Amino acid sequence: MNTAIIDANIIINVWRKEIDPATGNKLYVSSAKILDLIFKEKLRGILLTTTAMEVLHSVRVSAEIAGSPATFAMKKAERELSKSGLLLTIPDAGIMGMAYEMFFDIHTDPYDAIMVATARAENTDALFPAIKN
Repeated sequence: MNTAIIDANIIINVWRKEIDPATGNKLYVSSAKILDLIFKEKLRGILLTTTAMEVLHSVRVSAEIAGSPATFAMKKAERELSKSGLLLTIPDAGIMGMAYEMFFDIHTDPYDAIMVATARAENTDALFPAIKN
């Protein structure tokens, strides 16, 4: 079975049903297809703890802006993630070292560096950052 690292944008696109304001493209459609493959166990999806924190941070900020209880929103989001079929993975010291080198040497975003380092270490078939239709 193929394996893919999933970025926060994939999950957030679906949860928010995001549409690109410039093009009108429904960003969530392709993202939902990827998550559906994972849920149906046709694709092994890896979610890093750092990525999960990005998702939960977005949920918390959205709840705070809306005046809703942030803790409740985050717990609900955690439950949804746990049902998604995504395998939660904690980046180890080797991955973090590789990520630091990428972050420092080629000026990548720190979260993206961790995802790419994990993809290399896990020998994954795909890395799904943002999806554009």
